[in-house]
Amino acid sequence: MKKYIYILSLLLFSIACKPQNKELQEAQIELEKKVQSIESLLAFMDSSIILTPADHEVNDTLKVSDFRDAFGLKDTLVIEEHINNYLDSIKFVEKLLYPTNYLELDYYGYDFGKKISQSGYYTTPTKEEPIFLLKKVFFKNKTTLAVNDTMVYSPGNSRKGNQIESSKPAAKLAIEVQYQYPIINKVSLGIVNNKISLPEGDIILKKINKNEVTLIMPKMLEERIVDINAIYKDGNVLKKKGMSGNTLPSKKELLFFEKVLVIQKSTLKKLKDNEFKNKKKLDAYIKKNVPNEPTSTQQLFTGTYYFNGNVSSIDLFIKKEQNIFGKRNILIEKNAYRKLEENTYGYYISTDTVSGKDGLVGIDGKWKIQPNFEDLKFKNDYYYSGTYDDNQNQLHHLNLKENKLKPVFYSLDELKIHKGNLIIANTNEGHRKLFGVINAKTGETVIPMKYNYIHIEYGLFTVRNFDNKSGLYDKNGKQILPEIYKSINIFSNKIKTSRSIEGQSNSKYEVFNFKGVQLKE
Repeated sequence: MKKYIYILSLLLFSIACKPQNKELQEAQIELEKKVQSIESLLAFMDSSIILTPADHEVNDTLKVSDFRDAFGLKDTLVIEEHINNYLDSIKFVEKLLYPTNYLELDYYGYDFGKKISQSGYYTTPTKEEPIFLLKKVFFKNKTTLAVNDTMVYSPGNSRKGNQIESSKPAAKLAIEVQYQYPIINKVSLGIVNNKISLPEGDIILKKINKNEVTLIMPKMLEERIVDINAIYKDGNVLKKKGMSGNTLPSKKELLFFEKVLVIQKSTLKKLKDNEFKNKKKLDAYIKKNVPNEPTSTQQLFTGTYYFNGNVSSIDLFIKKEQNIFGKRNILIEKNAYRKLEENTYGYYISTDTVSGKDGLVGIDGKWKIQPNFEDLKFKNDYYYSGTYDDNQNQLHHLNLKENKLKPVFYSLDELKIHKGNLIIANTNEGHRKLFGVINAKTGETVIPMKYNYIHIEYGLFTVRNFDNKSGLYDKNGKQILPEIYKSINIFSNKIKTSRSIEGQSNSKYEVFNFKGVQLKE
């Protein structure tokens, strides 16, 4: 900063070594320019607001997309509530990597900041992010493991986790969370109050020009602004389009320039009055009158912010320098929506770290089905997809009696299991896809794979053949209506069918119960 002031003062008073009359003429021209420059700077720093009233603007129709939510930042009590709610909502997922287990939180780097402010700009992964200390792991087989280790980001991963020395599937995690959050001050600026005085210095609303807002404040305050709400005339908050900013001299530096300006004008007057006969006299006058340069000072910042509409006033949200620190012990459960590696019968996909292949372990962490598969994927409680070595991906049925994964010749039409153990499957025959129903628990065929379409409703399977005729099966694979009907509609207590009458254009309608016994209408 001293260098900056020193160079500026030299520019203000420097005169080239030239013949006497000419150098004094050049000094006069140079001083006139510098007087104008400093006067412009000091005029800009004047705290009086320059306003182009937004309320008087014509053609100021805005769209809904020009505004944003006005909830802004929260006060300390609300922040604490949001933190507690958020910490209670965190779940975990696991990846079994035999003989270990990698436990990972459903937590991303900026989640915490977004929960306690609109922008979350003040939360950075290296400074103010919560620390998650994994204290204990509760396993599915009712055993526990004490860990006491900080959960960290692994390379290329955006979530925090820990690898533990156990291949057993986890049920819950005991975690100590250490966190911090800011105290937020809200200040409002407008036509009436265009200046706010804070312990760190003044914030001045210098200009509102339609959708542009210019502010002047200490640089240290600008760095602690976490959000700006620009208020439209109807009270809604405008979206921000962008901003530009510059560093300005500090207050001490401005006082220095005010004194310099006095000397400039005095020197200029003496030059015009021919009081300096040569450069030596001029240099002596300058040396005698130049004030001492200010020591280290806090610079100012001026920023112009652009919004999607005309601004009436603004709200600034500024965090205090010191944060509040907190600590909580939480018990985290597994994410119910990301448990595709386990099934109801206690089989869990695990990757062997030696061979890199997948198999299934039990709740004790031991292999139930050896890791012989490339990229094993869970489909439902009875089916997995995987490949042996470099072969084509193959659907496998889990045989619970033999404890084996066996390849099957069919594909699953959907993953949903009906009536506890039934699943609609299909296979290809030439260019046609044939549908049937499989008992997923035993692997046996319940409805033969020969149909063009199968649909389940109220526990009954409607089938359609390739002649576009429909029939009906029950959950045990017993056919209760043959494929002779044009349509079958199943209601909660009856079945209504229609079929064409030979030689007639109209249809015959019949009603049956769920056992296929015809009823009177």
